Amino acid sequence: LGGLDRLAGFGFGLARAVAAFVGAYMLASVAAPIGVWPDVVQKSQSLPYIYGAAKRAQTWLPDAFRVHLEVPGSMTTPSPAPDASEPDGSKL
Repeated sequence: LGGLDRLAGFGFGLARAVAAFVGAYMLASVAAPIGVWPDVVQKSQSLPYIYGAAKRAQTWLPDAFRVHLEVPGSMTTPSPAPDASEPDGSKL
């Protein structure tokens, strides 16, 4: 096999894997809320990327097939609390 053929095979294999993960994420989102998913899935480093790809893929679906996708917990960060030095948060 030539180099171009191998490169094309790699590209199509990667695209197929992304499509499989995105489809699985969308189905899992319909089946159960993220809060009940196993911890290993919730703490996965790839989950934010799969979520982003699923959000982009949803734009291609008809309205009847779009699902509500929850934002994974690892992507939500709490806002910092105001400084307690003054009641309004300002510093002296």
